[in-house]
Amino acid sequence: MPLVLADTSAWISHQQRFDSRFDALLAAGLMVSHGVVVGELTLGCGSKAKELAATASGLLRVPELDDDAVRTVVVRHALDCKGLSWPDSAILASVLSCPGVRIYTHDRAMGEVAVRLGIGWP
Repeated sequence: MPLVLADTSAWISHQQRFDSRFDALLAAGLMVSHGVVVGELTLGCGSKAKELAATASGLLRVPELDDDAVRTVVVRHALDCKGLSWPDSAILASVLSCPGVRIYTHDRAMGEVAVRLGIGWP
């Protein structure tokens, strides 16, 4: 089974309503993280948000790419005008640099792009 990077939307959805698929990936040790996700979760409000940020921070992380490398991925894969944020693009670029890693998201735009790039998690 591949490693899966849950983006911020998946963490927040899990915080708001228990997500058994998310929980199974986490419990099985198949979830990895990214500095952007940890940072966004750290900005969340309440004790549950802080707990999730701490959990995400303790996971293995995919490598973070520099801005030039992210821009290269954006251009190469025509990621402009797809409804993505720069943090989304940074996460996608990092996952693309790690064969076998998939993205688990609840964000429509991120999900569509991840599927198109062959890195979406069902």
